[in-house]
Amino acid sequence: MQTHAQTSLSATHTQVIATTLLHVRMRRKVSCPDAETDVDVIPIAADITMKEGRERVLAACPNPDILINNAHGPLPGDFRQVAREDWICTVDANMLTPIFLIRAVVDGMVARGFGPIINITASGVKSPGIYPQLGIAIGVRSELTGFIGVLSG
Repeated sequence: MQTHAQTSLSATHTQVIATTLLHVRMRRKVSCPDAETDVDVIPIAADITMKEGRERVLAACPNPDILINNAHGPLPGDFRQVAREDWICTVDANMLTPIFLIRAVVDGMVARGFGPIINITASGVKSPGIYPQLGIAIGVRSELTGFIGVLSG
């Protein structure tokens, strides 16, 4: 049985560009929901958090109709034990990467009058006190959420 999203995507021919660090893992995880859909899944092995990875994905799909951002987060733990470099890596992956992808595609979306942007962050952004061990991830993802609020306002 198809979900509403699958039915909507398959109503017209759809291409999905899916990115992961390992091409082998991608081939196992990405599959068409069923034979009735008209969805091409194009796997791209790239680190989306790096400039080269974003360039590779944008070369494959320079004008997406929908952008879904999701990157790995840091390991949970006590923020007092986290090195500055780890904070910077988290900011790069979970705030700057989505912002740079949005910057690369938003003008085309505006010109077409269509272009949902979905940022997958964490439920802790709305209820940060529930997850004290995720302070770094929630802090950085909250920054992204704030930026998107300004952008969409």
